[in-house]
Parts: sequence; structure tokens; C-alpha cells
Amino acid sequence: MRDGEQVALAALQSAEDAIVTVSLDGTITTWNAAAEQLFGYPAGEAIGTNIGIIVPDDRKAEISAELARIARGERVRHYETTRIARGGRPMIVSLSVSPLRSPSGAIVGASKIARDITERKNAEEALLESEEMARGIIETALDAFIQMDEDGRMIGWNPQAEALFGWSRDEVIGKALGDLIVPERLRARHTAGVARFLQGGGSTILGKRIEMDALRRDGTEIKVGLKVTALRRRSGYVFNAFVQDFPEKRALDEQLRMSQKMESIGQLTGGVAHDFNNMLTVITGTIEILAEGVANDPKLAATVKLIDEAATRGVEMTQRLLAFARKQPLQPYSTDVNTLLVDAAKLLRQTLGEQIEIESILQDELPPVLVDASQLTTALLNLALNARDAMPYGGKLMLETCDVHLDEAYARANGEVRPGQYVMMAVSDTGRGIPAAIRDKVFDPFFTTKAPGKGTGLGLSMVYGFVKQSGGHIKIYSEEGQGTSIKIYLPQARETDKVLELALAAPIEGGQETVLVVEDDALVRNFVMGQLKSLGYTTLVAANAAEALSLIDRGATLDLLFTDVVMPGTMNGRQLAEEVIKRLPSVKVLFTSDTQNAIVHHGRLDPDIILLPKPYRKSDLARLVRVALSSPLTPSLKRLLAAL
Repeated sequence: MRDGEQVALAALQSAEDAIVTVSLDGTITTWNAAAEQLFGYPAGEAIGTNIGIIVPDDRKAEISAELARIARGERVRHYETTRIARGGRPMIVSLSVSPLRSPSGAIVGASKIARDITERKNAEEALLESEEMARGIIETALDAFIQMDEDGRMIGWNPQAEALFGWSRDEVIGKALGDLIVPERLRARHTAGVARFLQGGGSTILGKRIEMDALRRDGTEIKVGLKVTALRRRSGYVFNAFVQDFPEKRALDEQLRMSQKMESIGQLTGGVAHDFNNMLTVITGTIEILAEGVANDPKLAATVKLIDEAATRGVEMTQRLLAFARKQPLQPYSTDVNTLLVDAAKLLRQTLGEQIEIESILQDELPPVLVDASQLTTALLNLALNARDAMPYGGKLMLETCDVHLDEAYARANGEVRPGQYVMMAVSDTGRGIPAAIRDKVFDPFFTTKAPGKGTGLGLSMVYGFVKQSGGHIKIYSEEGQGTSIKIYLPQARETDKVLELALAAPIEGGQETVLVVEDDALVRNFVMGQLKSLGYTTLVAANAAEALSLIDRGATLDLLFTDVVMPGTMNGRQLAEEVIKRLPSVKVLFTSDTQNAIVHHGRLDPDIILLPKPYRKSDLARLVRVALSSPLTPSLKRLLAAL
């Protein structure tokens, strides 16, 4: 053997990678020491046998195709595949294949270099699984997750962060965290804290749970819980933050603030009304004396009459102030609300004019309530007149009644509400709606959006005070351009208590399906999520149509879409349902709305679509969800599908 051949053979045997040559029919012709160690066959046993001894059955065709390509002079790329060692142990190998040529240049076989990469591939797969698991945990976590690099720029932002702060992931990645969600007054402190940590000065917040103010996209500030950790990587530190929203705490704080504000204003207005009444008593009494003294002087008598009319208006104003302050004298007795509304509707048809259509939707056999019927009628008239003013070009006024149960969750969320059975009376219109910016001021005394001289601003405040004084609850639902619904809840008479106990004892049926809840009101959204989870359902949530579609586009599957009809943004609940059905044709749909009859009878929903009106008790939610999940496609949904 020549020196060159000896050197080549030595190199072949000392190579760390397995080197195998085969003829074009697959017969092994070379088998180095590394191949012996890797596959477990000694060279004497392997040489002369077919390469198939180390190839799994499902890869045999791979070898035939590979040798055929080699014979045709085609290039075989480097690839990874599976091989088996003696005894059947599988392994993953990195394989390089090249043609084997004779001294004359003819292709006589193939040379293969194999390296065992099983451990590396297993480690890569384990790392990938770990990363996917971590990503899945972060993406499905109930808390918002934010990741920031050393420069303060965001590199991680989960769906809960999108929902909490209003910014999408695409909008925030690469942007400075401080510019988006840190209030301006706190930005210098935030920047200084990061710099101090990076310079080795430590941190006062890392690893600790703290509360802080954060900024949302709409400019509002919220109180959040925050826990930050720092992870050192080759490229520098990465800061991971889990942010917990406190929607219920915020709602309760707001309810407390509103209650305290209304109580303070009530005390003030009550005191003012009391003082005014004392003065008006003197004035009205004096007017009577003056009227008698000038009875024979028409000019002076007319002047006294004007003073008398002004005093009468002052009395009416003080009565409204007392009503708001919950200090007006009431004469409650058992009242049939349906009869009261029927009688009031007759008067309203004359008062509101022909351009306003009145529709009554009254529940049969409605339980009586203990209330001052005269004051309730006055409250109804005030609401109707406000509705008329919101429809200057005409529209529809809906008067509704029904028997409802306000449960403990609703009571906790709305403050000063006692759980129990109520009679609901609603006045809904199809007018302009109330802007969100002033919605929490409409019950304030003297607050009005009307032109000077066109209103006192006491109508709704009187209604508010009367309802509260009667032990009831009032709720306003409104969307700009969609109309307004004001609902009054009055406690049922005591004789219905036993009936209430029976109703509460009724079983509630749940399920195991997946429900996507789309609701822009965070309080309602979290309330519904909690109720559905307690019924056994897997629950996904979105604040608007865009978030809902984003969830589905990212792979979320669901059995039922439970969506509000009226939502902010460019897409309402009906349009969202159409888009969801395009993506998931088998999904059932359940709608909900605060102004259900205004929408149903105003042409926004077909009557065969399932609708759950707000507010609802848990049993109502459970029943309608099961009805929606169990029902075949409604004609309206069939039409939606037919159009796809």
C-alpha cells in the first residue's frame, strides 16, 4: 500500500464522524471505526451487507431515491434523518452525501458522513417546548404581561396587556414603555430607577408586589398591581412585568365616590330646599294678602298673579330638590305598575305629539310594588319628556316592565343595591344618546345640556332621589347615536318573599363548552366571565370586535359567541357575528343588550336571533347559553352562512 493510501486510510479510521460508502445498489463498501461505534456493527459484519440494516422501514424508499439521484449525477443536499443502531435503537443523524467516483470519473456509489445529533435535537425540542409552554402561559395568563429591554423598549406584550391598556402588540413593540403607559409625572422616576439598577445600584421594586398608577391609551389612569423581575441575558437585562388589573376595586371605588358625591349634594340641596321652603311660605302667604288687596285693580292684580306663578315654580323646584335629597314626603301603597304605565301612556300620546311612537311591552301578572304612585307617575313623565327632547325629529318611546332578580354580584357591582326580587320599569328611546363624558353627571341637580331657559336640570335628579328614597335602584344605559334606556328597579311587595325562595332554589345547568364573551364594559365582562366559569364553561373574553377576531385568528376555538349588540368602534355585535361565522361556521351566537327592545323593534336585530336582555340573573344566563348552544342554526344565522 502506497504512503498516500495509508494516510487516507488512517484519516478515515480516525475521523470522529461515521463514514460509510455504498455501491449504487446499496451494498456497504466502507465502514470506519466511528461507524462501528455509532451503529454497533463491526466493519467485517457491515461491509458487504445492504445499507438497509441501519435504515428504518419508513425510510427505505429514501435510500433508493437518494442512490438513484446519485447515479444520475444529481446533487444530494445535506439533511437530517433517522437511523437505527444495532438492537433497534433509533437516532437522529446529520447526513452529508456525495457521489463516489472510480479513477476514470464514473459514479460507482455514494459516500456518506453521519453525525449523531440526537441529544442536540432533543435539547432543541425540549427548549422549543419550554418556550412554547412559557409563551402559552403568558398568552393565556389572566394578568397582563410586559417585557422590556435595557433601553426601556417593549419586546413582549400579551393579549391581556392589549385589553388592559388599549394598545395592540404591533403598536407597542419597539416603543418606549415610559412614553405609553407611565403617567408623565412618574416618567423621570421610572427612567432613573432603571438606570440605577443597570449601574449596579439595586432596585426598590424588583421581586416585590407594588401598586402604581398606569396610563391607558385613552388617557385615563388606572391603579394596577405590579411585580417586576430582571433576567440577565448575553445581550443584556430583560425586565419581565406581570400587571394585575383591579376592575372590581375601581368600580367599587367609583361607586363609593359617586355615592358620596350624591349624598353630599343631597345634603346641600336638601338644606337649600328647606330654607327656600321657609322663604316661599312667607312669599306665598303674602301674595294671598296682596291678591285680596288689589282685587279691584286689574293692573296690580296681574302683577300679583305673575309673582304667584313664579312662587309656584319655586315650590315645584324645591319639591324636586327634596326628591333628589330623598326628603320628600311619600305616600306609598301597593301599586300595579302595568296599570300605571297604561294610564300614563294615554297622557303621553297627547303630550309628546304624533312624531313620537309609543310602544308598551308589559309583562303579564306583574307583582305589585310598594310605592308612591303619584311620584312614580311624575318620574315617568320626566323620563318621557327627556326622551322626547332627545328625538327632535321623531322616534320611538318604549315603556317596559318585567319581573327581575338582582343577585349579590350585581349588588356588589352597583353599590347601595340590595339583592332581591324587583319590578323593572324602563323608558327607552331611539334618540341621540348621551355622550360618555357626561353620562355620570346626568343625575346631578341643575346639570342640563339644554339651552338656557329650556330646562332646570332637576328632572333626572328628582327621579334619582325618588327611586332611592323608595328603596329602589336606577340604571342608565346609553350609546351615542343609538338611544338611551333608563331602568327603574322597585322592590316587590313582601308577600312575594316565599316565591323568591322557590325561584332561587331552582337548579342551574352549566356545560363544558368554550364561550367567547365580547363586552366593552370591563365590569360586566368580568362578571359574566365569573358566572360562566362557575357554570363549568371555558371562557374567553374580549373588550371589542377587533380583540375577538384577533383571538380567533390566533387559533382560539369556541362553541358560542356571546356578544353585546352595541359596542364602541367600527364593528357592532351583528357585524362581529358575521365575521366570526366566516371563520368558524359551526359557532352559535347569543346576543345581549342594555336597550334590547329599542334594538329589536328598531330594526337592528331579526326577531329569530337569541337575545339576553341586561341585567340578568345567573339562571337567565345559564338558560339562554344552553338554549343557544343546543339550538340549530337560526334562520338569521343560516342567511349569514348562505351569504358566505
